[in-house]
Amino acid sequence: MRGTTITFCAKLPVILNADPNAIKLDDHSFQKGSLSRISFVRPSKLFTANKELIFSEVGFLNKRKTNEIIHAVVSLLTS
Repeated sequence: MRGTTITFCAKLPVILNADPNAIKLDDHSFQKGSLSRISFVRPSKLFTANKELIFSEVGFLNKRKTNEIIHAVVSLLTS
């Protein structure tokens, strides 16, 4: 689908001084697949990328984690 964009929250590996809004991703966060290490979603760091730049998928978040991230993004945008 040419021209399709997807919005992402930045995903970063474990860091010592994690963003206070960061949401932890671990093996229990995924419906399918996984990441190689515990990571964090940073709802305050949104960006878009053209779908053609995505080379592979590593997994799909479960509904609970997806809703947690959506709620965090909406809260940041409406506060």
